[in-house]
Amino acid sequence: MSFVYPKKHMEIVKSLLNGKFILHNDALSEIIIEHLEFYIDFFNKSYDYELVKTTEVIYVISDITSEKFSRSIMLVLAVISWELNREGKNIYAELEKKHTLRSIEEMIKKSSFKDSCRGINVEKLFKDAGTRNLVIFLDNEKTVKFTSAVNVFLEKAKEIAEVSL
Repeated sequence: MSFVYPKKHMEIVKSLLNGKFILHNDALSEIIIEHLEFYIDFFNKSYDYELVKTTEVIYVISDITSEKFSRSIMLVLAVISWELNREGKNIYAELEKKHTLRSIEEMIKKSSFKDSCRGINVEKLFKDAGTRNLVIFLDNEKTVKFTSAVNVFLEKAKEIAEVSL
């Protein structure tokens, strides 16, 4: 007797293992939700990863990782958020708007927290963010728009800030 995996199983596994956020409007999201208990169990037993499903995205996390993407994007988002807040702007509303990579780099350069982002190649970081569904590229890849997956990082930043206080 053989087990039949859900359709697009390999695509789902590869995407999630490569750090991709599956957005709620993605067809893969429907498959995962339909087989949610299976995928929670599958990632836990196969990889010791936790499958997380929010109203906006599905992704996996692990306590054991050496990836630097999350750290780098958190630092960049922290500086962007700080600068937007300093200007009296609503962070969530501003992150829903389009931003050029150049404007993001300039915001970081002008920030008193720019040293937090030294060594981070913003263009390379955002290209990686694009492959992970964190941003969508527009205008010949010069402009980005954050997807709802950015809220995962903003919520984590909020948790860190509350613990620090």
